[in-house]
This record gives sequence, structure tokens and C-alpha cells, in this order.
Amino acid sequence: MAGRGEGCPGDVEPAVAGEQLVGALIRLQELHEAVELRRIAWTDVGSLAGEVLSLIQRMFFSAGSKVVNKPAAAVCVCRRGGATAAFQTLNMPFEMMNMPVVTSQYWNIVYGREEGQAALDTEGMQTMRTMANNMAWLLKKIHANGSPDYPIREEWQPMNFIR
Repeated sequence: MAGRGEGCPGDVEPAVAGEQLVGALIRLQELHEAVELRRIAWTDVGSLAGEVLSLIQRMFFSAGSKVVNKPAAAVCVCRRGGATAAFQTLNMPFEMMNMPVVTSQYWNIVYGREEGQAALDTEGMQTMRTMANNMAWLLKKIHANGSPDYPIREEWQPMNFIR
């Protein structure tokens, strides 16, 4: 059975990916200056590793206001399974934070284990190019007049069904 980090494209070890995420968490103050958001995470037992998911959720909970209106796209690269669950999990915070989710012609998933194998997934690579073109198009539209033209938001009105 493969250990954590084994089989990840580019041999990204969990410790390295974790350091990158912690670095992103430390730079939360810079989020308001970002024009897009990208994530790196490893999977564990068919979805995101628990510690990565906890960090992502904490980051969005504590600094969610800094990512509102930032176009976002999740991308999953995996050896075989778990990509759709990870992809769905990565997209949920985007939707909860009023972030435009950049789509493609299919789910943003590419398959491959060893270095260079993902490039052989022709449909996956086409999906990535389409997503990248859609991201560029959306950013141009948002910033077409020199400054962002964001929608006016209603104040949140929570509703609890259990009274």
C-alpha cells in the first residue's frame, strides 16, 4: 500500500504541500491583492487529506472576506480515483465565499502518476487549456474598465429550520 505522498504527481510529499499551504495561510493579508486563487493539496483515501481540509476550511473561515469576488478554479491531478470527491470538496468554499467558479468543458481533472504522464491525458490537458482560457476571459471582463465591477451584495440572512 502506498504511503502518503507516494503516487502524487511530481512526487509532492505531504510535508512540502503542507509547507506551501502554511505559507499561504501566513500570507492571508495578501489575499485581498490576489486576482485569482489556486490551491495545492494531496489526497488521502479518496478525498483531501484531513489536515489539508482543516487548513483550507480555517483559512476561508478566518479570511473569507479577502477572497470575495476572486475568480477561482480547483484542479485535481490523480493516479486513479478520488479526483471527483476532492474536486467537489475544493469547490465548496468558493461557492460559500461568493467567488466566481471558473469552469471548463468537463471537471478540472487530469490523470497520471509518474512525472510527464498527466501530459499524456489529452482530454485532461484540453480541459486545463479551456479552463485557463475561461479564467483569462473572466479576469479581462471583470477588469475591463480599469477597476473591478463587482455586484452589490445583499446582507446575509441566515435561516435555521430547527427552532
